[in-house]
Formats: sequence, C-alpha cells, structure tokens
Amino acid sequence: MRIGHDVAKGLSYLHNEATPKVIFRVLKPTNVLLNEWFHAKISDFGIALTVPAGAQSSTVVTTEPMGTIPYAAPEATLTNSVSLKSDVFSFGVVLLEIIHGSVPIDPKYPRLVAEWVLKPENLDRVPNPEMNGRFIEAELVKAMKLVTRCMKKKPVLRPDMSVVERGMRNLCGEPNVEWPVEINIEVEQAGSSSSSARTHD
Repeated sequence: MRIGHDVAKGLSYLHNEATPKVIFRVLKPTNVLLNEWFHAKISDFGIALTVPAGAQSSTVVTTEPMGTIPYAAPEATLTNSVSLKSDVFSFGVVLLEIIHGSVPIDPKYPRLVAEWVLKPENLDRVPNPEMNGRFIEAELVKAMKLVTRCMKKKPVLRPDMSVVERGMRNLCGEPNVEWPVEINIEVEQAGSSSSSARTHD
C-alpha cells in the first residue's frame, strides 16, 4: 500500500501543485520505479500533456495512441479525450493490481477490467492466492472502495487525486510525510511544442 500511496502523492502533485498542471495520460506498473528505500517514483513522461493555463476544463482531445489497455480510461479509448480524471482511473487500475497481484480481465471483453471485481459483494475477495493474508479484511474493503471510486466510468464521478492521496495515506496509517525528490520532466503542451516542468513525486 505504501507504493500506492507514493504514486498517489506524485499524481496529486502533478494535478494540483505543478505549474502548469500535468496529465500523465496512462499510468501503468512499468511507469513506477522504486528507489533504494523502496519509495515509488513515477517515470516516463513521454506522452504526458500539460493543461493550458487558464483553461476551464482539463480535458484534452488528442489524435495520438491512448496507451496500454486496460490502464487507459474509457473516455481515452472511446473518444480520444483525456483529463486529470483519466489519470485517476489509471491509478485505480494500478491499485487494483497491487491488491490482486494482477488485473482481473473480463473474458468476454479482454480490453476491459472484469466488472465482477468492482461489485460491493466482492470487495473482500482476493483471487490471487499469493496475496491472501497480506491485507486485513477491513483495510482490503476500504482499498477496494477507493478502487471503485477511481474507476467510475464517468470522469466527473471520480475523486480528485488529492482525495485519493488522503485515502491512501489513511490506509497506510502514515502522517503527511513529504519525500522531496525532484525530477525534471518534458511534457507536451496541448496544441504546442513541448515544455519543461519540475515536480516532486
């Protein structure tokens, strides 16, 4: 869960504190690196976008590939539109994978996460035997409730990453500790050339 918390902190910074705000686009496990203290860092900002200054909405429509399924949000694959809430969906899938050890895929629709895993009556189930015993049931249910909120089909129903970060911090039982490791990233400004941003993650 600490890895998930670190990732949530990184995304929350990109969404709420970075200037301009950054849409990572498609977060997946291969974008998460661990340092020598096993703190997670978000890497590879190759397809990231910045939200234009003064924009009333963070939604950006792009003609570029949307990235890896099933981590891409539904709106990204269906309409080529991405927003800060698309990152929230991707985080939900990554957290689901942390909990289950893999992403449960719908056998009928291999591009989609199996819907059964997000149903309320299944929130305490961990299909991967290797993961059993790693979670207290009450904490598992809380984590899965957070997953279901992040993975809502409608972007407007997904929480802000700052809310997700607080939820992860609560699950980890951690105070609001900052890990001030700076990285330089190059992100694409929507509709213009690339621009540089400095962030903590």
